[in-house]
Amino acid sequence: MGSYKLGIWHHTADFISDHDNKTYQGNQGIYFIANQSLVREHNNHEQGFGFFLQLGTAPKDFNTVKYYVGGGLHYHGLLPKRDNDDIGLAVGHASLCNIIKKRNPLESLTNETVLELTYNAVISPHFSIQPDLQYVINPGGSIILNDAVVGIIRMKIEF
Repeated sequence: MGSYKLGIWHHTADFISDHDNKTYQGNQGIYFIANQSLVREHNNHEQGFGFFLQLGTAPKDFNTVKYYVGGGLHYHGLLPKRDNDDIGLAVGHASLCNIIKKRNPLESLTNETVLELTYNAVISPHFSIQPDLQYVINPGGSIILNDAVVGIIRMKIEF
């Protein structure tokens, strides 16, 4: 089982570009998202192993990110007696516009990449906690910043 989405977006407001301080009317982009189950557990079709893919692009003339590619693997119900938990491993890559490198050639790169490991533990039907560890390569596309390790804990409470 899987889902696939292809879409476009359009923003109608005026905005000032970070690249050249000019005012532009509207902005747009295109994206594709895929979620696909690869292996299902024989006794529970909601559990199993799958992957996801995300692609997106926007005009490079005035957007900081010209394209994004992300993807990863996830398993729903991997651990015994933890049927609603999810574990995931992902990578995301943003290609930054060359204008950034031209503006600061000694301080800028043209990409940023993030590696991520996460686990969503469903404690009850109304509460879950999700630790998340990320390793960021070329944060902000800057050559002067060291790679970064980011730790996050998300909590979800439903009423």
